[in-house]
Amino acid sequence: MLQLLLSVAAVAAALSPRLGPARIEPPERQRSTLEYLHSFAWLVRRAHVERELVPELDQAFRRLLSEKVGLSTDLDDREVGRELSARWHVPPGEYEELAARARALAADERVAPAAYARLARDFARLEQQVGAA
Repeated sequence: MLQLLLSVAAVAAALSPRLGPARIEPPERQRSTLEYLHSFAWLVRRAHVERELVPELDQAFRRLLSEKVGLSTDLDDREVGRELSARWHVPPGEYEELAARARALAADERVAPAAYARLARDFARLEQQVGAA
């Protein structure tokens, strides 16, 4: 009888709900935005820049011009530069130089991240100038 009671007590103890956590849970650490940026920067440095991204900068800018003011994406660089100078007071030849830099960078075998960053910054500045008007 004692053995049966001990067996039933053991089974009841095993199947009963716990009264608390089995161990202290480690605190969940929230990562800061800066940590995410550092991780992303490391990933980008390690991954290098793909050449296909370079022409996309110019194409995205041309699409913006097409949507914003109706400039055709089929216009050549000189005509687009002339429109930018007339409508948004972009210095003459600036867009043509930027588009030529984009084509030259796309033709390179390996795109340097710093060169891509400069090109992206210059296109972003032009987009901001067009978007502000």
